[in-house]
Amino acid sequence: MIVQPLASGSKGNAVWVEHQGTRLLFDAGLPGPELIARARAAEREPKRLNAIFLSHLHLDHARGLRRAAKVSGAPVFLHRAHSERGLYRGVGDVRSFTPGEPREIGSLSVEAFAVSHDAIPTVGFVVRTPEARFGFATDLGCSDEGVIEQLSGCDALYLEFNHDEQMLWHGPYPGPLKERIAGMQGHLSNAQAERLLERVAGERLRFVFLAHLSETNNTPELALAAARRALQRAGREQHVELRIALQHTPTPPHELGALRTNDLERAS
Repeated sequence: MIVQPLASGSKGNAVWVEHQGTRLLFDAGLPGPELIARARAAEREPKRLNAIFLSHLHLDHARGLRRAAKVSGAPVFLHRAHSERGLYRGVGDVRSFTPGEPREIGSLSVEAFAVSHDAIPTVGFVVRTPEARFGFATDLGCSDEGVIEQLSGCDALYLEFNHDEQMLWHGPYPGPLKERIAGMQGHLSNAQAERLLERVAGERLRFVFLAHLSETNNTPELALAAARRALQRAGREQHVELRIALQHTPTPPHELGALRTNDLERAS
């Protein structure tokens, strides 16, 4: 399974997942023409998509949906609560998913799970093949046992490290927006993501994309330091690679199941 973030952050989010000819897009938050251009810059052809899944309907996750659906002709999967309300009529082939009920798309199985965010409902995803498991969770103000259960046992994660608490509270945002971001239905801080990663960093985990970083209230250095502390406490710092998911350009892809150099050395 290949995972490649096309964009990650408050200006737009999209993640491409591919396995044995099945191609999925998770979120479509860039403006339509930019999303198509970004995918092609990463040598990912939107016309070959098999399905598009939306985690929620905030614009930074859904802005380019109509264009992506038109170009690809792929079915769009929304939470059942959104599809039943008729949201995104005219997009084309709109289908529904229900958290806890896997949807089989080609060689991939996709299961949504509920997360706490102020676009209600919002979900994360677990994508499975017989060999690998990928967990996707951004836009959550807190993590509960359900989130921990879903993300545990993954080979790779795409996990929100949105803000540094000190930078947020001392930064330029107005007070109500700071309170929203820091609230239980807002976004994960580095400290919250650190605690979550420590809980879910099991023996299978080999790779983490640090996602949805705020360009105003965080830095890659602070987010990476928090993630490394989590892995150290979990005893996994020598086994897990970390990579920042980028906002303005495609992030280099990661292939789940590919052995790292140190894995090969241990096996020899």
